[in-house]
Amino acid sequence: TDHCKSEASDEAREAAQFIIERNIINGNALTLMCVDANGNDTNAGTSESAPLKTLEAAYAKLETLLGTSGDASTGTIVLVGDYTITSDKRVDLPSHSYPVTITGKTQSVKLTFNPTNMVEASQALAFHGPTTLDNFTFHAASTKKYDYIYACGNKMVIGENMVCTSARSAFPYLVAGDYKTTVANTDLTVLGGRWQSVYATGFKASHTGLAELYIDGTNVTLNSAIRTTYSGTPSGDTEITLKNIAAGTVYLGTYYSGNISGDVTLYLQENVTGTFYTGARRSGNMNGTVTIVADGVDLNDVTLKNAVGSDNTSGKVTKAVICYPDGDSPPVEGFAEIHIDTDTTVNLVSDMEIAKISGGGVVELNGYKLTGEGNYATARKDRKPFLMDRVFNEGGLSNPPTPIFAPEPGPACVMSL
Repeated sequence: TDHCKSEASDEAREAAQFIIERNIINGNALTLMCVDANGNDTNAGTSESAPLKTLEAAYAKLETLLGTSGDASTGTIVLVGDYTITSDKRVDLPSHSYPVTITGKTQSVKLTFNPTNMVEASQALAFHGPTTLDNFTFHAASTKKYDYIYACGNKMVIGENMVCTSARSAFPYLVAGDYKTTVANTDLTVLGGRWQSVYATGFKASHTGLAELYIDGTNVTLNSAIRTTYSGTPSGDTEITLKNIAAGTVYLGTYYSGNISGDVTLYLQENVTGTFYTGARRSGNMNGTVTIVADGVDLNDVTLKNAVGSDNTSGKVTKAVICYPDGDSPPVEGFAEIHIDTDTTVNLVSDMEIAKISGGGVVELNGYKLTGEGNYATARKDRKPFLMDRVFNEGGLSNPPTPIFAPEPGPACVMSL
């Protein structure tokens, strides 16, 4: 009203205008719910002075307002005071199709896990819809149990102002999938918080589609490391992108047990450190293809191992590929295929066995340079390579089988070894 315009400060008018534009002009309902441990679930919940008491009540009111809107609207739950979960079992929050943001009035507001008589091995908070968590403190109060956050295959964003604290040395685990239930896809972005480990797919569960994990660690701390899965058997593909993070020791195979049949691609961007194994840590096989893409990382800061963990006495990695988009690289070991973009040089250690080298860059081996593919992989697709039986008397080589092929037309070099 004109009265409000004349009496309100410029800051208040700007804030109100933002809410109006975001929630009304764009077709959204005004969906801000306040939650406080001292509130009451019979309250309206739309103001700090009349907050709801439980998260479940806030979700119920959002469902009434937005239940048929799909992702056209966004619900916001504000923790205006500390909130404690005392359940002795996993807490599954209500399902929703629209995005919900849970935020704190201030960053110091705590959402605490504090079970009174825990009957399960760990305490967990599971989300069943697109969710953003930001600007509050997630506190693990138990000194005996592990704490987990499950995205359950839903899109989840952990904001850069998220804080995690713990009553002991172990911090909460963050899982993009579910505990034992298979999901189609996962989509987890981590921009803040301190986590024990972050899992790109399920914990003891799998996914069948695509699992996506993106971590910008500018405001993230990992106590342990990034994992694909603990003991799941994913058939879907997994893509992990890391930036500005001390990743720890990462196993792209399972951490404990199980076989992965989907492909796993790891993108290493700038300011990443850690040791990366393509295989499983304790037991299990990596049956899909593992691809590591050096996408801005300084490879002197990471250790890449095409191997399983030292405790995995029978596991294997079917195929591993390392890609160098640009820049020179230090030696790498054990990769079956290396792709090198033009103007890139890769140095290979002398005992490597490489099945295929592709791309237009340069490979250095024991002082020799191999430019391009330099082997039968350059053969024309319409003419198969074959072995010719011919006598080759020079150097006492007698009659070795000789590979014969016609290369594809195009730029090439000739070398003599």
